[in-house]
Amino acid sequence: MLFSTRPVDGQGLLPRLGEQRAGTASMTFLKIGVGARAVSMAGAYVAMANDASATYWNPAGLVQIGRNELVVSHSDWLVDVDYEYLGYVPQLTRNL
Repeated sequence: MLFSTRPVDGQGLLPRLGEQRAGTASMTFLKIGVGARAVSMAGAYVAMANDASATYWNPAGLVQIGRNELVVSHSDWLVDVDYEYLGYVPQLTRNL
C-alpha cells in the first residue's frame, strides 16, 4: 500500500475555502462611520477624535472634551438600511 503525504485539498478534490461565498459580505453596516467630520476624512479620525463622536471612533479622546456635547447622526444607506447614532458626553470635572 502506498500512502500519500499530500493533502487532499492540494489535489483539488475539496473546494477552496471561501470560493462558494465569492462576492458576498455580511454586516457591512458596521463600517458606517459617525459624524460628518470623521466621515469626510475617510475614517482617519481616530487620533484627533475630540468631540462627542469620539465614543464611536476613540473613547480615549473623551478626556479632551471640556464641555457638554451631543451628537445625532442619521444615514440613509443602501436598500432599506437606516443608521442612527446618538451620543452624549457630559463635561468632565477638572479635578481628575
